[in-house]
Amino acid sequence: MAYDLLASRRRRQLLYCLYMYATPMRLPDVAERLVEWDHDGSGADLLDERLRIYNALYHSHVPKLADVDVVTYSQSEDMVDLGPNASHVRPYLEQVAREDLGDDEKLF
Repeated sequence: MAYDLLASRRRRQLLYCLYMYATPMRLPDVAERLVEWDHDGSGADLLDERLRIYNALYHSHVPKLADVDVVTYSQSEDMVDLGPNASHVRPYLEQVAREDLGDDEKLF
């Protein structure tokens, strides 16, 4: 199960955000951070890309993780947080974090 959930780079990035920053996070803020990671800069100038990532998170990645309680999502507040089963995928996430983020980012 963990490998399937973490097969998507976007789902891994979502979880990295939740581990690295104050949680819960607003989903638009997660999307902006992912744009910054993808483009090594500010996500504010890349509104179309940020919207594309937000939509992918909202419609695909968050529901998949929420279905198995790895994250929780409040649609009314548009907030996402680590769920009760996040600890089950954390060891697998730690294995790929260095490759995804490099040595500069500290995840855990």
